[in-house]
Amino acid sequence: MNKQLQAASYGIPILIGVIFFAVVFDVNMLDPTHVEWLSHGDILQAYLGWDFFRKAPWTFPVVGLNPYYGMEVSSSIVFSDSNPLLALVFKLLSPLLPAGFQYFGLWLLACCILSAVATWKIVGLYSDSYLIRSLAAALVLLNPAWIHRIGHINLMGHFLILFAIYLCLLRDRRHLAVKWCLLIAVACLTHFYLAMIVMILWGANLFSRVVTRATGYGSALLEALAAAIGAYLLMYTAGYFTVDDVSVAGGYGAYNSNLLSPLISDGWSYVFDHVYLGLGNFETVNYWGLGVLLLVLFNLKGLYRSFGRFTVTATSLSVLIAAITFFLIATTNNIQLFDHHLIVPLPGKLLDALSTFRGSSRFYWPLTYLAVIGLVYLTVRYRARSVALAALAVALVVQAGDISKGFKRENFYFFNSPDVTAALRNEFWSNELGHYAKLRYVPFTNDAADRLALAFVASRQGLMTDSVMLARPSESKQDSLNLRTLQALSSARYDDDTVYVLKSDILDFVRLKPNDQLFKIDGLNVLAPGLKGCQGCERLAPTAASKAGYLLISGWSTPEDFGIWNDGRVATMLVHNQGSTTRATLRYRVFLTPQVPTQRLIFKADGQTIKEVQAQQNGEVSLSWPVAEGQATTALTIELPDAISPREAGLSADGRVLGMGLENLQIERAVEQGVNVGGAPLSMPVPKTGERR
Repeated sequence: MNKQLQAASYGIPILIGVIFFAVVFDVNMLDPTHVEWLSHGDILQAYLGWDFFRKAPWTFPVVGLNPYYGMEVSSSIVFSDSNPLLALVFKLLSPLLPAGFQYFGLWLLACCILSAVATWKIVGLYSDSYLIRSLAAALVLLNPAWIHRIGHINLMGHFLILFAIYLCLLRDRRHLAVKWCLLIAVACLTHFYLAMIVMILWGANLFSRVVTRATGYGSALLEALAAAIGAYLLMYTAGYFTVDDVSVAGGYGAYNSNLLSPLISDGWSYVFDHVYLGLGNFETVNYWGLGVLLLVLFNLKGLYRSFGRFTVTATSLSVLIAAITFFLIATTNNIQLFDHHLIVPLPGKLLDALSTFRGSSRFYWPLTYLAVIGLVYLTVRYRARSVALAALAVALVVQAGDISKGFKRENFYFFNSPDVTAALRNEFWSNELGHYAKLRYVPFTNDAADRLALAFVASRQGLMTDSVMLARPSESKQDSLNLRTLQALSSARYDDDTVYVLKSDILDFVRLKPNDQLFKIDGLNVLAPGLKGCQGCERLAPTAASKAGYLLISGWSTPEDFGIWNDGRVATMLVHNQGSTTRATLRYRVFLTPQVPTQRLIFKADGQTIKEVQAQQNGEVSLSWPVAEGQATTALTIELPDAISPREAGLSADGRVLGMGLENLQIERAVEQGVNVGGAPLSMPVPKTGERR
């Protein structure tokens, strides 16, 4: 085949990708100013991350910093899942782009086209038939797990996985190291999980080439150094390392792949939806489709023959090593068959390290592609061309018909998700919000229901905001932000250029400046300094005095029947001061083990140690501290240097670092003042040993 004809042949997979995009998705997504389809969930997070990023000043050497999106808890464009590569490119062009510009439709189209092109190249390694390559490209696109990921649109870049598989299968090794380094670079600037999958395929390929002596030790070392250093520099520049205190304890195994994953359809099959094989969830969709499963049956004999003829080559060994690695990571130590689970115990530190890959079932994606590509190969290898064409055509039709249940508009979750930006309809957001510089959601939490709607209106009005959703927020930054903001609100020292949206359970802690008022706007509690009123705004009656004695800020687990455990070695609460001296009586229980027979409890008020307790049993402690004039609150910190997790103590799989359980806290004024404003006891179910909540 001459080079001109070969180049022209790529028009076929390009056309296949375009048609697929138009049929399954929506050509209106290509309109760069059409953002209505980006109005919910994670895809709205991705758009907002980009929209704030384009407005922020350039920073060096970390060019991916995104300070307007999150303010004190901000990190980088990486952690809003906004596709760092495209965000950086389009930020350069931002002065030429219209307001509200979005590139996610172009990205989705590119993913469809490039996935088809990659499959075309892979199948071209063992077939020169345009029809076979076309059928294979279409079959690969009809992958439910891939289509399903549109909600996390940055993860639609499965073409990176396919090109990595292509490089593993490629026998022409000229410039192979350069190709791998370029692919790893693009993957690092796309998404962490895709980068890890590509790196595993590269590592398996490099190891196999060295073992089979296809690549010398010196060349392999240079390739490894170039790939590792290049990946590190790109990840550093993009902002991967701007969050250094993310909790990764626990989580690995929660999104494991069922051993029957290829058969568990989760709404993507007219056939297998009627067969219950195990409980799944959004993250664990890895159904292969009826057409692919028919190819498995069609090629059982070929599979048997291939196993009997297996020979160790750089290609076969790299695919085998990568496949085993992906299977182990995806299956996790929580081995599941139907709804039966076998938990393989692993060291706690290893589990914490593996919890970086909490979305472990994503590592099943390359297994699906390897399976489809392998089945196409077997069909072509052991059948006459006419039979192979017929088999692939039937498989494609069956596949499309079967999984169409999942991508039909009336069924596809993506096209039926509510527009969260429509929740804020009051004229305040369009007429008054623009008079301020910042919008805060208090307290900051990464799972607040209204945060993205608020971020959307902030973006439209040109405000910075901490009402954001991030893939990995910094725990220390959010704890510091919450403490500082609540202290300012409780002492009427909040910023006049900031709109505060307040959760109902902190309203008693808010002290207003003269002439300021609280309003209920679209169901949200809003403090907009200087605002006298607006149409549809309901004034909230001010509280005469605090009904709550304290607020838990950081270092606490979830409430249980008795109260609440700490989680970590420092726990902080904000206490409402009462008069010139605040007294508190704290009833606690302690977590003791043979390794830790005594728990040290160090109590500090605004950083000053007020009492130390050597606790060998449950008990009660009295605390007191002087209060400066006008100081509304005190940060009460409890340091627990001996805290230990039940997992570390060998008692259960519970990874929480426990030391003290807070049963009750009574806040009262000095005795001579005789006023008691104690905090109410906490009450929720106590988890059983090893149970995580």
